[in-house]
Amino acid sequence: MVDWQISYLESSQTVIVEPSSFDWLRIEVRANGDVVCQLTCRFLDAPLYYPPLPGLGVLSCGYGIYHVVGGPIQFGIRIDLHYMSEAEADVHANKIRELCENWLGVTFKETERILETFNHPQFGTLRSMHYGFICENFNPDAIIDKLLASLPKNGFLSLISRRVVSKDDIFWLQFYFGSRYCKFIYAKKFVGYFNFRVGDTYTLDIFKMFDFPGPLKIHEKSINGSSVEIYILSYFSGTTEIYANIKAELISIELPFKYKIRGTRTYAICNDIPQYAAPTKYTLTAGDVIDYMRITFKIVEESYGIKFESTNVTGMLIVLVSVSIATVIVWRVKQYKSS
Repeated sequence: MVDWQISYLESSQTVIVEPSSFDWLRIEVRANGDVVCQLTCRFLDAPLYYPPLPGLGVLSCGYGIYHVVGGPIQFGIRIDLHYMSEAEADVHANKIRELCENWLGVTFKETERILETFNHPQFGTLRSMHYGFICENFNPDAIIDKLLASLPKNGFLSLISRRVVSKDDIFWLQFYFGSRYCKFIYAKKFVGYFNFRVGDTYTLDIFKMFDFPGPLKIHEKSINGSSVEIYILSYFSGTTEIYANIKAELISIELPFKYKIRGTRTYAICNDIPQYAAPTKYTLTAGDVIDYMRITFKIVEESYGIKFESTNVTGMLIVLVSVSIATVIVWRVKQYKSS
């Protein structure tokens, strides 16, 4: 099941404020040739609405849908129990489940009902009820159509289409009690997109990768801007081999907006503009049009440390011996004078 504790759902007394960025595009080119993408809209018009529930506003409460293409649909709810009983929470949970079932045209089976406690320094012991549901029998195409139909026509989420959705892609919707908005996350891994060889040059063409004809128009609600983060190359460990013997050299960056580059080995290309004592701004705002996004880089061999060849070692030993002899001579002269 999804760990709803880390899903960053807003409190049950949700007050939606204008986010620092309306949507967010993050692309990571890995050293093994995979390209990992995440597209997030923090302010999407919600296809579901449930009235506000009472709560302290301390616990992360809400409800959400998590679906990995090719697998079941998972649905989770968390309700604050500070101002209501467990029985009352059960009533709300069933109503929310029915709301989601009607929208998707499926039937959920409850898999979890867990009482959770949390010690707060001001309010003491807080309680919430977590509900987990799953649906395994459904029409996969109908679910994808339903999810895609909720996407806006403009903004980074417009990159997502039937042409690009495939097995293991992730759809994650997070809803807030009493809000007309939701958070929509789409994640995709292009496995083996590049076959890196030392000395060869490659181009990350984002429109081509998503089979997107363009142009892309930034959403009209993107007042503070839309965030772009592109990483070339990233290195990772775990069960997968670490590709530490190569690195990328940036050749050209074709982005029709202002950006900056961070890093020396893993490059982060971002369009944020930090401001002193003010929220971060971005160089893409409502109404801007993007016709292309391309980054060209060359793969070169990476080496670490100093190569201690025999001549270098001999030279270093000669220097060390010379310094030692000189030190001894100076010490002996001082000893002679003092005597």
